[in-house]
Amino acid sequence: MKTLIIFSLLSFSLLFLSFPETSFADHGSGGGGGCSGDCFPPSLGIGESQRQVVDDGLIIDGKSFSVESFKQSIETQFFQVGETVEITLNINENSGAFYLTNVQLMLGEDKELVSGQHIPIHPVQIVWEKTLDGEQSFFVIDKDNLISNVTVESFIDGDPVSQTLTTLNFSFILEKEFDLNPLVVNMWDYNRNSWKNYFYNAIEISSENSGLGEINFSKTQKLNLPPWIKNNAGFWADGLIDDSSFVTGIKYCIDNDIIHIPDMTTYSSENVLHFVDISKGPQHYIDRYYNEPSYREWFDTNFPDYTIEEAVGISSNSTAEIPMWVKTNAGWWAAGQIDDETFVQGLEYLISNGILQV
Repeated sequence: MKTLIIFSLLSFSLLFLSFPETSFADHGSGGGGGCSGDCFPPSLGIGESQRQVVDDGLIIDGKSFSVESFKQSIETQFFQVGETVEITLNINENSGAFYLTNVQLMLGEDKELVSGQHIPIHPVQIVWEKTLDGEQSFFVIDKDNLISNVTVESFIDGDPVSQTLTTLNFSFILEKEFDLNPLVVNMWDYNRNSWKNYFYNAIEISSENSGLGEINFSKTQKLNLPPWIKNNAGFWADGLIDDSSFVTGIKYCIDNDIIHIPDMTTYSSENVLHFVDISKGPQHYIDRYYNEPSYREWFDTNFPDYTIEEAVGISSNSTAEIPMWVKTNAGWWAAGQIDDETFVQGLEYLISNGILQV
């Protein structure tokens, strides 16, 4: 027997900053000391004893994702303002679906200083609740009216005591352009065992006529990025080079069409002198200039009208602050945990927000 319960909310929002998530632990005890009875939190992927208890814990607009860790970057799904977003969560509660009591779906995250502490603030929260008598409800926190027409559907396939899987379908319409990164899921059971998952780059939205260039790679297209780009990404993620050096390398790749961004009409390439080997990357020549006196003397003698940065095609524009999730992506890419396409998609954020001037 399949149980279906549907709730609908057309335009309900509460005018306060954030659901008091600090009243719930981020993670349950997971079977640690001092726990009696059920000690395992609900899960979208890995459950008790580190077993994979759910294969497709997250589904966005029909695209399934296997949930593998507490924080992970996933393939970006793109939406326009006015479109409907469908997000499905397949949640395993080891003591039985009946005992899953609360799920928060949170879109985006910022920090607010409260009493000297930085408190997470989420622009949009959809909070689903269930009491032990089976009564279900949900509410929306959305003080800026960023979404509308919210619905939540709950499915349990079979007896809710013996079955462990609950499917929650969240649906809403995007009313305004805003930053949904990251997508956060917080869930807990009757014994207050809780778990939180962060999904980076999950959803990106824009107004229909924003005019932003997109990096669109077909599934069959293979990127041919030289190894030094990935090395730079790893050095940057580990704090061995600064933001400016990382951006310098990426701009160099764009300028020399190593990374191709179609329809970027505002881009104009800098001159590169004849001795520069593109495959070595700009940092190779900059490092030599500032660390090898003989090389610096040779360059200054032969190219007195250029700085070394100008010679390798780097402009002097300052860079804006880069979000931490971009650096995290770079580290994952350098370690082989995400593919080239996923990493390059993150560069679109830098370009569209003016961090990379192209």
